[in-house]
Amino acid sequence: CPFMCSFCSNPVWGKKTRFRSPESVLSEIEWLQKKFGVREIFFVDDTFNLNRKWFETICHGIILRGLNKKSIFKSPFRANQKLIDKDLLNLAKQAGFWMIFFGVESGNQRILDEVNKNMDIKEIERAFRLTKKTGLRTYASFIIGHLSDTKDSIGDTISFVKKIDPDFFGFAIAMPWPGSEMY
Repeated sequence: CPFMCSFCSNPVWGKKTRFRSPESVLSEIEWLQKKFGVREIFFVDDTFNLNRKWFETICHGIILRGLNKKSIFKSPFRANQKLIDKDLLNLAKQAGFWMIFFGVESGNQRILDEVNKNMDIKEIERAFRLTKKTGLRTYASFIIGHLSDTKDSIGDTISFVKKIDPDFFGFAIAMPWPGSEMY
């Protein structure tokens, strides 16, 4: 992930983002289906929608090879307005994605700014609205205990969960990973 959220361990790995070739990803999906009968795949990628052309190539390949007839998919997406739109979500749905995971982190704009999330509350609301409208399920991940979290900012986060109404959500405790700004 090229973003530099203060709580993340990514500084340990650097800012450079590497992408496997779409052919490699598609071949691995086929292999998992044939060898193990895998019926669900979670793409563990911080920002699977970061490179639109790459993501679209994978989705089109899934559809063309019929991989979406044997497996369903879920993946993390960034909610930034420039990275997510109706067409991208519709393509994901056609390719067999059933859920999009969003690292929301907080429902308080001050906290989002302080942790360098590079996103605003309105972008997050929009991403959830579009994703649900497409018929995809949503997962919202939150972190409680940021360095300047208060009772009020945590209350804002709880209220925000109710507002965006994700299908699934989870809370984690802020962890100062070595190499992160928080650490």
